[in-house]
Amino acid sequence: MLRDARHRTGLSQERVANAIGMDRTMLLRLEQGKRTVAVDRLWDLATEMKTTVSALVASAEAVVAQVEKRPVGCRCQRPELQR
Repeated sequence: MLRDARHRTGLSQERVANAIGMDRTMLLRLEQGKRTVAVDRLWDLATEMKTTVSALVASAEAVVAQVEKRPVGCRCQRPELQR
């Protein structure tokens, strides 16, 4: 979701990370879902990527809804993200 938002604006990880004072590898981990993000950082990310926190959260909720529809044994697979 974060990566998709960043790609829509044509920004590099390096540019976004530098703009909000974050290490690029941390942004990579956030985009991969390996780290959680604090609300204030989410706000900074949304602002830099010219979107809103609400839009980022709605995108995340859509992915969760996709996963919840799967049978329990299939939930470990990565859901397809809309692009």
